[in-house]
Amino acid sequence: MSIDPQQLITLYKLRTHAEVCRWFEEGLELEKLHVIAGEKYHIYIPKSIKQSYLPMLCAHSDTFAPTVTHPISVNGKIFASDNPEHIRGDVLGADDRNGIWIQHQLALENTGKFVFAIFDEEECGSKGAQEAFSVIEQFTGGLSCLLGVDRRGNNDLACYMTSNHHRRQLNSPAFINLLQSSTGYLPAVGFATDVSRIAERFGISCVNFSVGFYNEHHSTEFTDLGDIERTLNILRSSLPDRLWTERFPC
Repeated sequence: MSIDPQQLITLYKLRTHAEVCRWFEEGLELEKLHVIAGEKYHIYIPKSIKQSYLPMLCAHSDTFAPTVTHPISVNGKIFASDNPEHIRGDVLGADDRNGIWIQHQLALENTGKFVFAIFDEEECGSKGAQEAFSVIEQFTGGLSCLLGVDRRGNNDLACYMTSNHHRRQLNSPAFINLLQSSTGYLPAVGFATDVSRIAERFGISCVNFSVGFYNEHHSTEFTDLGDIERTLNILRSSLPDRLWTERFPC
């Protein structure tokens, strides 16, 4: 499918977690979902689960700085802020509104394929994800793995380590090998993000997919729409069936 530029621009310009979640819910069959909401998180759990397990697909609503106030330029498949002075603190917001857009498309197509989680304040130490720990604990036994859509570039499977001095991987080798062989994406070193915080707390393998943003946290941030579509298609049709039949501890 092709991306509606105006839809993405609207998403980039939203200011608050509540606004982003309302945008995400537009057009969804919410009657098919349990919606669990806190101040800094919204989690959408299918009411009818036909598989043994579900992956949890995670994105964050906040941006590194206030989202773009300048016009957004579109050049082919490239989106960028038309900010010639590169004013500090004015970012496009593709990190991580691209991930929210991917979640929305997948939820429109099938509300039962994933648990969808949107967290606020990832950029401030994953406060939203940590606030949701007590909620996630209630259904963590039904999760197969954690899939983040919050990584720069176009073909990364970002992998993480625990934050304590023991330093162990937060993904099993079998899990990463399975995803690499099925998607063609490549393992990369990631730093702390929502999925890694949850993985460390609950012992579930995690990975973070590239979603087509570049130069994140900077006024020169830009998006390649082709890269967003590529990851959307991977998540739609190339994930291995084992993600719905078994659990992947880390």
